[in-house]
Amino acid sequence: MIEVVGIKKRFGDRTILDGVSLRFEKGTITAIVGPSGGGKSTLLRCINGLERFEEGKVVAGEVVLHARPSGGSATREERSELQRLRRKVGMVFQQYGLFAHMTALENVMEAPVQVLHQSKAEASERALALLERVGVAHRRDARPREMSGGEQQRVAIARALAMGPEALLLDEPTSALDPERKTAIVALLRSLAAEGTTFILVCHDPPLVRELCDRAIELRGGRVSADDAPLAVFGESA
Repeated sequence: MIEVVGIKKRFGDRTILDGVSLRFEKGTITAIVGPSGGGKSTLLRCINGLERFEEGKVVAGEVVLHARPSGGSATREERSELQRLRRKVGMVFQQYGLFAHMTALENVMEAPVQVLHQSKAEASERALALLERVGVAHRRDARPREMSGGEQQRVAIARALAMGPEALLLDEPTSALDPERKTAIVALLRSLAAEGTTFILVCHDPPLVRELCDRAIELRGGRVSADDAPLAVFGESA
């Protein structure tokens, strides 16, 4: 589904990702783990095209995102490839990134109307179905400040799903949630993966990774230091 080939990413003189190569299969849930500064969130942002990288490429189906240097504007061809990539690979940010002035329903409708050029009626029907799917249809008219962290997280997932992606990237998806809401998010992600969605998530919670994920990849110093089943990476007591 997604392949990362020889990605190198630098910030000034500091190398953040140092030749990372990975493959993520359809319908799997993979955790990116490791110490702070190891390159986890940067890798997600490179996969989604939010960060440029100096070497390597990202392949998502027939879409290929090539390395390009920092600075300067993207070419027309690069912008087109980025748009194609982001339709395939959605992202849910750690702080959710919802539009503060929009309701939950409007947040989910926005990209399908503006990017996919769906009619408002079509986008509204689809958005409501997605809010129902993630369990927050009753909050359709609430704005982010009126919702709990768990509700905002679910709306953010629904918004990403509204573009019909084949994969979702999640940065610390349960970091601000209490145990009950965390359990609900785990159940939701599992059900979506069973339907074929691929998940790659950054996570600092070993018990959650063991419970939820098929695979754990540890990044240290910008390199893959472990790639195995969660139990093999963490053991049973971490």
